[in-house]
Amino acid sequence: MMAVGEFMVEPISTALAGIALVRSSVAFIKDNIDTCKDIGSIMGAIDNVFQGEKEINQKRFSDDRFGVKNVAQEVIDAKLAQEQMYEISQLVDNRFGHGTWQFILAERKKRIDEEKERVKQEKAKKAMAHREMMDNVRLMFIVAGVILVCVIVLFAGLTYAADFGRTYEGKLPREQKYTTCRLIKSEWYEKDMNKRAYDPSYKCTYEHPQGKPDIQITTGPRFNCPRTLSCKRKK
Repeated sequence: MMAVGEFMVEPISTALAGIALVRSSVAFIKDNIDTCKDIGSIMGAIDNVFQGEKEINQKRFSDDRFGVKNVAQEVIDAKLAQEQMYEISQLVDNRFGHGTWQFILAERKKRIDEEKERVKQEKAKKAMAHREMMDNVRLMFIVAGVILVCVIVLFAGLTYAADFGRTYEGKLPREQKYTTCRLIKSEWYEKDMNKRAYDPSYKCTYEHPQGKPDIQITTGPRFNCPRTLSCKRKK
């Protein structure tokens, strides 16, 4: 045993494990419990006892636990560890007062539970962050897909409109079908010569701007010849 200030340091090799770690730590506690001033002086050894017991239990449930030799050794080590733990509890209560050991167990369990809860919450936060990231990625792909569809539809619409405009424009009539013919002659219609005093009609002759032949029409009773006439263009 070595002393550093007010604290005693247990000279236990880190290579010790399981029941060997338990025995070494218990021996250290027995040698120093009567002279230590507070429980903190031997807490390192107590932690080693708990660690050794944990390693014993882990080994009992490892993959090679079904061999008879292994089963017997593990059962014996577990019982020895329990005995050593009980002996330490008695030593601690006798030195620091009844209930000290139970307080140590309760405080240790509390810290273990707090650490488990912290790890659980940390995992939950990471899982939530991962879900949010995946949701954002999915949303980004959806938005990109919608934008791509809109661009494709817009491009197709513009292309169709351009093609349709060129086709339709080629079919539009470019020339006027009618022109203006002017009156050059107005005379009584010969068939109505006998009735002209009572019901006159006229034969109207119009000059076509594209040349001969002229256009002739007759008016109804009591109608004069109009000065201009809308007539078809000649081909």
